[in-house]
Amino acid sequence: MINNIKKNNSSKEEIKMKVCGIIAEYNPFHNGHAYHIERTKEQGYVETLFHRRRYVPELQSKNYNVRQFGTRVAMNTPIQ
Repeated sequence: MINNIKKNNSSKEEIKMKVCGIIAEYNPFHNGHAYHIERTKEQGYVETLFHRRRYVPELQSKNYNVRQFGTRVAMNTPIQ
C-alpha cells in the first residue's frame, strides 16, 4: 500500500487521508476512544459498563505525563 502511494507521487494531504481511512477501517475502536476521552473531559468522570463512575481529574493537569495517564484511564475504564 505504501509503495503504491510513493509511486503515485501523492501529496502529503492525500497520504494523510489514505492513512486515516486505513486506521478507521482496521481500528474500529479509534473513534470510540476519542469519544470517551472528550466525554470524560466534559463530565469529569467516566462510567464502566455497570455504571460505576471513576472521576478523572488527571485530564485537567498541566503535566503532560499525568494528562496522558488520564487519557489511558478514560479509554480503559469503560471496558473494565
